[in-house]
Amino acid sequence: MNSKDGKTEELWTIVESMVWWMVEEPHAPWHMIDDGERSMMTHSLLGFMFLTVLNRIDQEGDLKSDSKYLDLSRVMALWAKASEDLGMNMDEDPLANNKGDFGDYAGFNQVWFRYLLALSKESGVPIEGVTDIENDIDDWHAQAEGKVKLPPKKADRFGWKTKVTDSLLTMQNHSLRHVHSIKNTPSSTDTVVRLVATHSKFLTGLARRENHTPSTRRIH
Repeated sequence: MNSKDGKTEELWTIVESMVWWMVEEPHAPWHMIDDGERSMMTHSLLGFMFLTVLNRIDQEGDLKSDSKYLDLSRVMALWAKASEDLGMNMDEDPLANNKGDFGDYAGFNQVWFRYLLALSKESGVPIEGVTDIENDIDDWHAQAEGKVKLPPKKADRFGWKTKVTDSLLTMQNHSLRHVHSIKNTPSSTDTVVRLVATHSKFLTGLARRENHTPSTRRIH
C-alpha cells in the first residue's frame, strides 16, 4: 500500500467497519467446511490486512495515543477479540512462522495477533474499549513479552504483497476459477475489499450450504 492506493482514511474505514461484522458473526461454521486450508489462509490474511493498515497509519505519524483516528484503541481491541474465533483450531499460521510458546488464548495461534500486541507496546496505543477482553489484555502482553520481534519499520513492514501473492497461489491451486493472473500483485484499496469479500463470501456461503448457518451474538 502506498500513496497511490487511495486515502488512508478510506483504508481505515474498511477495517474499522469490517471488524464489527467479524465479532458479531461467529466463524465456527468456517472451521467446519471441508477446505480447512482455505479457511485458515483467509483468517491469517484478514489479520495481516489490519496490520498493514495500521502500518500505513504509522508511516504517516498517526499511530499514537493522540491519533486523529479517535477509535484507534477500540478498533484494535475489536480485532483482538475477533482473533479468538479466527485462531480457533489453527495449528499453524499458513502465512507466517508459527513457532513460539504462548498462552491458551486462540488468538496466539496467529502471528498477526502477536504482532498486534507488540505494535500496541511499541506505539503506546493501548488495546482497550471492549469489555469482553479488558481483563485479559495485561495477561496477553505478559505472555508475549520478550517473545515477539516486530519486523523493521518500512512501507510494507508486514509483507502484505507477499502474503496476498501466497494466498492467491494457494487459492489458484484450489481451483479458484476467477483468479486470472498473479503476475502483478495489486495492493490497492479496491484489492483489499475484493480479496477479503471473495474469501469471506466463499467461506460463509460454503458453510451455509453445508447446513452450518451462522447465527448472531451480542457484543459487549
